[in-house]
Amino acid sequence: MLNPFNPSKQKQVYRLLNRLLQGTVTSAEIIKEMDIFNYTGRLSDIRKKGFQVKAQRIEGSLFEYRLLSPSGRA
Repeated sequence: MLNPFNPSKQKQVYRLLNRLLQGTVTSAEIIKEMDIFNYTGRLSDIRKKGFQVKAQRIEGSLFEYRLLSPSGRA
């Protein structure tokens, strides 16, 4: 996959995008496994690049995120 981000400046965005390309991920997994605490900001960055990410509330503050479109704008 071509990297639409600058990995040296946005490593968290790049890692999160790669994780979403593998399948769904919960907010808890993003925090615990990826050490990304401002995950909503990183998801916003991914959306700004043209990717469609669906959020679904599972329970309380736990959300599941899924990538709907695997290609962003170049």
